[in-house]
Amino acid sequence: KMNPKGLNPDQFYSVVQTLKQGTEGKTFVVQDSRNGGKFVKKEINNNLYNPKENPLHVNAMKEESKHLYLLREHPNVINIYEDYFDSKWNYCLILEYASGGDLW
Repeated sequence: KMNPKGLNPDQFYSVVQTLKQGTEGKTFVVQDSRNGGKFVKKEINNNLYNPKENPLHVNAMKEESKHLYLLREHPNVINIYEDYFDSKWNYCLILEYASGGDLW
């Protein structure tokens, strides 16, 4: 993970562009102030994964993140760099930015 313990990762990312917005969350291109790199921030709405209301969903999301970390550096899988809850309890993933289109 790129974030030292105790720091809020959101302070390092500024939104460059909104990619998608839906009922489950939002996806942005963000720039990291620490290294200038571009990444994708996937923000999942807190009403779906609030740890106080839906602890099983939160565990499922963390399990998914764990698997993405295990597959880092695989040539056919988008890399994950950070996962965290922001100050609004949205679950956030910082992912590799792959320009050139949509995977859907």
